[in-house]
Amino acid sequence: MVRRRILPIVSLLVFLGVVFFFLLFINSHLEENKNCALWQVLINSQSCKNNFSLTDNNPTKTPEEKIFFASNSNNSNTRNENNNKKENIDKTQCSGKTSCQAKVIYVIDGDTIYLATGEKVRYVGINAPEIHHPYKKVECFGKEASQENKNLVEGKNVILIKDISDKDKYGRLLRYVYADDIFVNDFLVKNGYALVSTFPPDVENKNLFLESENYARKNYLGLWSQSTCAGKK
Repeated sequence: MVRRRILPIVSLLVFLGVVFFFLLFINSHLEENKNCALWQVLINSQSCKNNFSLTDNNPTKTPEEKIFFASNSNNSNTRNENNNKKENIDKTQCSGKTSCQAKVIYVIDGDTIYLATGEKVRYVGINAPEIHHPYKKVECFGKEASQENKNLVEGKNVILIKDISDKDKYGRLLRYVYADDIFVNDFLVKNGYALVSTFPPDVENKNLFLESENYARKNYLGLWSQSTCAGKK
C-alpha cells in the first residue's frame, strides 16, 4: 500500500522537474535570441539569428548614433524596413581606399550615413545641426538637414573620396561624397543645411566650403534665414 501511494508522488515530482528545466532552457534561449519567435528557438532556426538590425552594440558608436539606434530599435516599421535590406549588404568595404563606390542603406542625420558595406560615413569638412545628441535638444534646422541628406543619397550608389584621414575616433569613414554628380558635402553647406567644419590634415576643400558658406549666408539660405535659425544652431 505504501509503495502504491509513493509511486504517483515520485512520478509527479519527476514530471515537474522536467517541466521546470525545460522552462529554464526556453527562457535562457529567448534571452539570447530576443528577435526570435518561440518556434524558431525550439527548432534552433538560423533565420532569426542573422537579421540585419538597427540594434547595434558597437562600442565605437558616437553618443549621437547611440540615440539614433536606440530610438529606431523601438520603431517596428523602421526596423523591419532595414531588416529587409539585409540582402543589399556588400562585404567589399571602403576602408583604406582613396575612392570607393557604395550604396547608402540609410541616413543617420545631416552629415552621417550608413553604407551597404556595413560602414558608417561622416562627411568630412562640414557639420550639420544635431538631431540625436544625448545631452542636447534637436538643434535648429537639424531635421531639415537630415531630410535633405536623405533626399540626396539614401538608397543610391555614391562615390566616396578620402582626403588624408581614413577614419575618425569613432571608426567612421571620413569622406567627400558624390551622388548623381552632386558634391554632397558642398551642396549641404551652399544651401544652408550645414556649416563649415574643417580640421587638418583634411582641408583639401576648405576654401570651396568657405565660399559656399558665405554664399548661403549672404542669401539667407537654410539655417541662415531669419525665419529659421539666423545662422545659429
